[in-house]
Amino acid sequence: MVAVSCNVENQKEPLNGSLSPAEFKQKLSTNVVLLDVRTPGEYSSGFIEGAVNLDFKSADFSQRLDSLDKSRTYLLYCAAGARSDKAAAMMREKGFRAVSHLEGGLDAWSEEGGPVQRP
Repeated sequence: MVAVSCNVENQKEPLNGSLSPAEFKQKLSTNVVLLDVRTPGEYSSGFIEGAVNLDFKSADFSQRLDSLDKSRTYLLYCAAGARSDKAAAMMREKGFRAVSHLEGGLDAWSEEGGPVQRP
């Protein structure tokens, strides 16, 4: 008899967790929803093309997440990565299956030469 063991904890689901700026850029070309979880003021100073602003600090953030399609794939970012990490964790707790965030946020994206749209 042969016993086979799989450690599910070590297996990452596709598009879950943090992505480097290069990985994030690559995933942008797929069918994803891009969420900028910074404040509207931060968003208006520059954003990644195609991003929808959904302010993590707003009082209704959790309720606004409830209106999103849980079957879609989401990529999140903020300024430095902390808020988007928390928002991604919240989304997974709510049953979203494919959620990742930009490690280092828009700061890292810009440092790596990622394009930022200005209003």
